[in-house]
Amino acid sequence: MGRLCPSYPGGRIGVGLFLLRALVGASAVLNGIAYLSGGAATAFISWTAGIVAMLAGACLLAGFLTSLFGAVVAADVAAVTFSWLRPSWSHGIAGVLSAITLIVVATAVALLGPGAYSVDAQLFGMREIVITRSGRPEE
Repeated sequence: MGRLCPSYPGGRIGVGLFLLRALVGASAVLNGIAYLSGGAATAFISWTAGIVAMLAGACLLAGFLTSLFGAVVAADVAAVTFSWLRPSWSHGIAGVLSAITLIVVATAVALLGPGAYSVDAQLFGMREIVITRSGRPEE
């Protein structure tokens, strides 16, 4: 994970990343609920898309594996928007434009990373390594 997110910025930037992550995560969870509520061509595909969206959205809300799940949300929304599977909330061009906006923001979250206020920062963040003069750790 360190290669995907070399730094975990805090402060105003960290709050901004948290807000983006929360927006995409909540939108994905709500989209998942819409997929599960019906209005789709195939029940199995609708359930799969809904469960994937809800799982990925929950992980984004927590900030767990943000780069991976941001890409999953973008792919899930793109697959549903540009396929025969239409959720019940999709209404013409407005539905497509809001889906494209969610795809772009989810991609941005995947590329920018989670920020300091996330599970990723706690699990994979920078660690302090103390090297003593003798090469052995202090006791």
